[in-house]
Amino acid sequence: MKTQDIDKKIGMPDVDAEWAKFEHDVIDAEVKSHKRVMLWGLSIAASIALVIGFFLFAQDADEQAETMVAIAEKPVVPNTHAADVITPAKEETPATEEMPKTKKATKVKQHSDIGQLAMTIPSDTKKEEATSNHPATEESVKVFSSVEQSPGYPGGQKALQEFLKANKRYDGLAQEYGAKGRVMTSFLVDSLGYISDIKVVKVMRMSYDSLRLSQETEEMQQLVKQQITAQLSEESKRLVSLMPRWMPGKMSGKSRNVRYMIPIQFP
Repeated sequence: MKTQDIDKKIGMPDVDAEWAKFEHDVIDAEVKSHKRVMLWGLSIAASIALVIGFFLFAQDADEQAETMVAIAEKPVVPNTHAADVITPAKEETPATEEMPKTKKATKVKQHSDIGQLAMTIPSDTKKEEATSNHPATEESVKVFSSVEQSPGYPGGQKALQEFLKANKRYDGLAQEYGAKGRVMTSFLVDSLGYISDIKVVKVMRMSYDSLRLSQETEEMQQLVKQQITAQLSEESKRLVSLMPRWMPGKMSGKSRNVRYMIPIQFP
């Protein structure tokens, strides 16, 4: 007897039929349910993507429209570059013709004043006023080393010595090493009595505090002497530059430019 017949006889259920029914009712239904969920999810995703794409497309279209409107509304600026270039060129023509005349006039003016400038100090207003009425000549430019009447300090030699004593500075290395000496200083006294072109001719008869100087090495002693000489020379030029207006030297009854020299004693 077959197994199926036996099962039917004893009342046992048909296993194959039950399993087939289980597959159809449960498993197939579950698979179909999963497929429905997946399809539903894909449909939603596609819808969202479509909406986003449509939104972005609309936004790009709005931006392009705004750009086109801005370009259309922008005012057109006329090109004036060519006019700017042409206009100066036309104005420069008369100016170019007048340039040689201006330069020529400047050269003539400088030539007429060069003699007086050589004898005056530009910072002195009174001197400039005086020289402006006296055009330069060969005699006014010439410098004499010897004249009939030498230039003189206002008040004489005594006043000159008092001025030097009152304004002379003696300090620094010169004072430390007890330097003593005479500085021959040369300068120009022009025909109006003003001083210029100050030079140191010679520093002579120098002596020092031998005890103080002997404390230094030979090399240092030479260096100290050079520095003291430079210090006294600068002080001599400073003193002369502070002097007031002198009485000019004269030759044949006329005031002349005279180079003069005085000794300045230290200390």
